[in-house]
Amino acid sequence: MNTETQTNSLPEDVAAALVIHDEAKASYLAQRETLVTLGKRLEKHRATARAARHESETAGSEWRAAFRDADGELTLEVLKAKRDEQDKRELAESYEQLAAELEPSYQLAQVETAYARRTYDSTQEKARAAYGDHRLAIASAALFATAEGRTWLRLMQRQEDKHLHVVIREDITGNGATAQGQAERQQAARGRMERALAKLVDEAAAAVEPAKADPLEQTLQALDLTAYELTGRATNVLVLNRQRAEAQALLERQDQQHSA
Repeated sequence: MNTETQTNSLPEDVAAALVIHDEAKASYLAQRETLVTLGKRLEKHRATARAARHESETAGSEWRAAFRDADGELTLEVLKAKRDEQDKRELAESYEQLAAELEPSYQLAQVETAYARRTYDSTQEKARAAYGDHRLAIASAALFATAEGRTWLRLMQRQEDKHLHVVIREDITGNGATAQGQAERQQAARGRMERALAKLVDEAAAAVEPAKADPLEQTLQALDLTAYELTGRATNVLVLNRQRAEAQALLERQDQQHSA
């Protein structure tokens, strides 16, 4: 679903983050499609080369065995198997050459896809956070507009006061006679409050069925990597820069050889 048709009612900064995300996502998917196409071609050439190489080796074993059995006589069976060995070997070499020529383009596509993925990941994280914060603000406002929501808010404020009283009574954290000590106690009470709230949210989430993500939220889910993409340390910018330069140099050399 196109984000452009859904951002009219959103705050300007959220809408802008979504548009930037969509552009980065489209660019990444286009680059990834190129990579996958090249990767499948490379796999096909390598697989065909391996199969032809295996058939060549099998034919070689067959004609040598038949040659020995015929006591050195070049029978039709021997000659046919010998030709098969040569034909399959030449075929394997041809496919290996195709794979070798395609390898620099594939490596460059891996690099460009990794760069596009870095941009996409960054925009996806920002857009998802911006939209999530917006949705939370809207849902919270709707909740606190109800009587139950206002009651919940008042009770939670009482809980914070309760935690502060406990901290003061324990008299472990901070010195109540100083401003700094009072601030430390407030901070300790807030920490207890946050932990209690997190527990409450976890228990509620386990007890009720969560609401479904809206269509726009679904478009902000991170895309899975394909088997052809670089991962881990290979996506380091310095490594990518070096790989890009090496792949481009190989492609330039290929062009020079083809034009010679």
